Amino acid sequence: MNKTKILSLLSAIIFAILVVLIILILLGKNPFDFLVVLFTAFFHDENGNMISNFFQQISPLIFAAIGVAFAFKTGLFNIGAEGQVTLGILGALVVGYIPNIPVFIHLPLVLLSGFIFGAFWGFIPGVLKAYFKVHEVVITIMLNYIALYLVKDTFFPIFGNPATTNRETLALADSLTFKNLAGLKILRIPVNFWIYFLFALLAVGVFYFIIYKTKFGYEIRAGGLNSDAADYAGIKSKKNMMLAMMISGGFAGIGGAVYLLMIGTIATNGFELTNIGFDGLAASLLGSSTPIGVLFGSTILTYLNVISLEIQQVLIVPKEITSMIVALILFFIAMSYMFEKFWDKRLQKSEKKQPKNRKEDVV
Repeated sequence: MNKTKILSLLSAIIFAILVVLIILILLGKNPFDFLVVLFTAFFHDENGNMISNFFQQISPLIFAAIGVAFAFKTGLFNIGAEGQVTLGILGALVVGYIPNIPVFIHLPLVLLSGFIFGAFWGFIPGVLKAYFKVHEVVITIMLNYIALYLVKDTFFPIFGNPATTNRETLALADSLTFKNLAGLKILRIPVNFWIYFLFALLAVGVFYFIIYKTKFGYEIRAGGLNSDAADYAGIKSKKNMMLAMMISGGFAGIGGAVYLLMIGTIATNGFELTNIGFDGLAASLLGSSTPIGVLFGSTILTYLNVISLEIQQVLIVPKEITSMIVALILFFIAMSYMFEKFWDKRLQKSEKKQPKNRKEDVV
């Protein structure tokens, strides 16, 4: 990240905070209380619940954001990450109950199943877009709700736990929930949360390697920039488009599997969309669909979501006001490109004013 982008991002954050402070003053609230919560919330988290909640939310979000970013690199707008996350949950349910399997085999199997189910849900809009020119935005939006009600009303009853009256799915195998590590924490964070977070970081590395270090990554980026030019150069853009949507759905599907692994069971009564996919879309856009950007966007979004309840309680404001504050901060961060143009011009002017070093003539 160059100097211009860093300055533009900092400017956007500062501007967003100033706007929020003005709104709070107009509402008759103490803006200093907001600043204290914004910058010191984790330091006052004595029980570690807030930071644990942060790590619980960020891992599946990173996977979903990678999925969305992967599709963006192909020039596709994957709004269907939410449905792919839901199918990933189903994939994890299918193999998550198999007993007496060592965790080093069972855990990768669950993640692979989540990837396959999510990839299948990404294959549908991919093939329709590539070979039938059906717009992926329309298809993926509809598939989100098809996935929700298909899983909720058709498959959840199959995996329901008859021993409970709360309509929950059966508990996953003990090896998958790391019950033997229960209570063990590192820096106040449960060990299993660290494990899934490390998996998410590994996925970011895989994303970077595929996009920037492989022939396939070059081809999908070329097709995303100009599909006609890519076809003329001999690149099979239609095939790559379909594969990219499958991989995109696969990453989001792993996010769904990780989400289930972290919570262990799902309440089937009243189950709705998890919003992991929708948040992944926002995180990817905030990070310009780059590997480091995905991490940044996921971190910002998760942090704001985690401290939003603290903001609501400290400022004594309705939930809607808290949501508006979070949305404003994200809005201005997304507008950092506007500040980027400003800083680019300023830096160019300052460089022109600097005297050039002249080489003295050697006699």
